[in-house]
Amino acid sequence: MSEHPTSEPSDPASAWIEPPGMGKALTIGVLIGVAVSFIGVGGAFLAGGQGWGPALGMGAFVAAWGGLGFGVMVGGVVWLTRADEAAKRARLEPLEGSIARAPQTGSGPVLRGDDDASTEGSAATPARTLKAAS
Repeated sequence: MSEHPTSEPSDPASAWIEPPGMGKALTIGVLIGVAVSFIGVGGAFLAGGQGWGPALGMGAFVAAWGGLGFGVMVGGVVWLTRADEAAKRARLEPLEGSIARAPQTGSGPVLRGDDDASTEGSAATPARTLKAAS
C-alpha cells in the first residue's frame, strides 16, 4: 500500500510525450518492406521462368499490398521497442539502501525514500512512496 495517494498530472496533454523518431522508423520500414517484397517476388517469378512483365507486375502488386503493411508494422514495432528500452534504462539507477530511486519523468509513479517527505507534492519530487511489506 502507498503511504500517500498518487496524484494525477495537472496538465493532461503532458501526461504522455511521444519520443521522437516514429515517422523515420515507419518510413525506413516501408522502404525496406517494399524493396524486399518487390525484389523477392519479382526475382522468384523470373527464376520460375516467367517474363519481365509478369515478374514486374506481380512484384509491384505484392510490394504495394504486402510490403507497405509489413514495413509499417515492423517499423512501428522497432520504434516502440527502442522507446520502451530507452524508458527502462532511464528508470534504472543503483540501489540506495533498500529502495531503488528513479528520475522523475512525469510518466508514472516513481519510487522514493521517506527522507523526501517534507517536499511531498512539489514538481521535483515523486508523488508516491512505496513501503516495504512486513
